[in-house]
Amino acid sequence: MSGIGVVEFAVVAAFFVLVAVVVFLLVRRTSRSHNAPPPGGPPELETLKERYARGEIERDEYERTRRDIES
Repeated sequence: MSGIGVVEFAVVAAFFVLVAVVVFLLVRRTSRSHNAPPPGGPPELETLKERYARGEIERDEYERTRRDIES
């Protein structure tokens, strides 16, 4: 009979772990702000950084445009 008790315990423990994981994922998903900017700043700033990295714009234009975007 102790074998059945161990199996029942394992099933119940697995169920509670599954419930905890589902609750964790739901809380994590709903707690994120829908209006938060994406990581790394506004998409315009990311595009500006990429253009600067490719050498399409000079440093002074990069700095001036970055200040305009951030203000």
